[in-house]
This record gives sequence, C-alpha cells and structure tokens, in this order.
Amino acid sequence: MQRYFISEDQINNNTVSIKGSDVHHIMHVMRKKVGDKVEVVTYEGKLYLVSIVSINKEMVVCEIEKSIFTEYKPINLVLGVALIKRDNFELVLKKTTELG
Repeated sequence: MQRYFISEDQINNNTVSIKGSDVHHIMHVMRKKVGDKVEVVTYEGKLYLVSIVSINKEMVVCEIEKSIFTEYKPINLVLGVALIKRDNFELVLKKTTELG
C-alpha cells in the first residue's frame, strides 16, 4: 500500500488534503482512482488509512477510514566511515542523508 507524508494542518475533521508533488504521483504514476485506499503519515508519527474522495490537478482529497496506532521508537545509529577518496565519501554522505 502506498504511503504519503503530510503535515497535521492538512487534516481537517475527517478529511485529508494531499498537495504538492504527491498529487502527480498519485494521479499519473500510481494511477489511483476515487475509492482507492492509501496510507498517510503525519510528521508527528500518526498513521491513517484513507480512501480517495476526489482528485484534481492541485489536490487529492481523502476521507479517514481508520486511525492506526504506531509506536514511534527512535533509534540511535552511529556511522563509521573510513578515510576514502573524496568522490566515494560524497557518495556515502549522499546515501546516508537519503536514509535519514
């Protein structure tokens, strides 16, 4: 199931508004239609199962069907990198940043 990240202000009562580049991804890449279900996650860690109510070029409007409890468990990770050439170090830095 597809998962999209949103901010809390995109939730209004029982409605979720998905904006930005995610709209293109939902419409054209995943080819979702009205009635399809996706998961949305807030930056605070709340997970919702939603169904798509309407789709247009600027916004995808969804209705919350279920709030799923998730327990956020942060991890501490230490990355050790040997002294390597600059190009390879930049690649390690790039991939580490992509992982978060």
